[in-house]
Amino acid sequence: MMKILESLKSRKLSKIMAAAVVGGSLLFGGGDVLAAENPDGMFAFRQSYLASPPDTRAFKQIISFFGGTVFQADINSEGVILNDASMRINGTLNWTYTSPQTKQTTNFAIPFYVVQDGGSDMNLFVQRNRTWSKMALPGFPSALANALKTTDPTIMQENMKAVKEAKIFKDDANQRILQLVIDGNYAADLLAKYDDKNADGAIANSNLKKALRENDAFITWTVNKNTGRTVTTVIELTDIMRSFARGMLDDSAAGKVKLTQEEMSLLDTIGYYSEFHYSVTYQNNADSSIDAPANVMKAVENDSVLDDLARDMTVVVKK
Repeated sequence: MMKILESLKSRKLSKIMAAAVVGGSLLFGGGDVLAAENPDGMFAFRQSYLASPPDTRAFKQIISFFGGTVFQADINSEGVILNDASMRINGTLNWTYTSPQTKQTTNFAIPFYVVQDGGSDMNLFVQRNRTWSKMALPGFPSALANALKTTDPTIMQENMKAVKEAKIFKDDANQRILQLVIDGNYAADLLAKYDDKNADGAIANSNLKKALRENDAFITWTVNKNTGRTVTTVIELTDIMRSFARGMLDDSAAGKVKLTQEEMSLLDTIGYYSEFHYSVTYQNNADSSIDAPANVMKAVENDSVLDDLARDMTVVVKK
């Protein structure tokens, strides 16, 4: 997967995916939920969303991305997002890859740390072979973060248009579980609104927007009715990732992008056999802080850290 990102020069895509991951934490950060007996799902959603969010969101998140017998990526992390869009995320990527060509397998764990202060660039720290490397990536756009977190009623009413359907799955004395459908067209328009038109990875970016327009996103949102805060948010992104991969294969067949046979095999796996699940659980302590890993601030500047990691992730050690 990382080799594909390397070949497509799609650091823009890396930013978009990071924005998607962080976006769930921003949009459903857990404001007070007004008590309501009305069974209408959209009404219940609007009540929850219109409540004022806290300044700080502390969370733990899990990302599971796997494709048949070819690869599996499990990302476990914890983070905190402040009201100025500053954030800290500390986690580990557990990676397993089986070459479609040689059938040999490699696996390892990759610690990482992410820092962003306000609207500045995002600093990514990655540890390989006990050494930390650092590189700057375009940060999560502060304008987009503010739009998602705003308490301005006009903007909030506009943001709620992203939810095209809401159903109450469970509603008892302790919890309310809402199943939401996010309009893919709206999400694509939102990405386009805050897009950097001069960024690299135009083909990958275009295919991501196309995938969003072809597919809605599905969110399960659980709220603790006693504390009025979000418990978990689960986002299903399988259809979007599959559509994205198939779009890349179509562009390869049309000669718009050049891919190796191994990359095409991996994209085929993603396009037809992969699953992508994301969940985030919010912590009750709004003052939680994320400690930087030991020695991370001694990291060496390495603007090719993603390229190096991409090679590591697709090199299979012969046994």
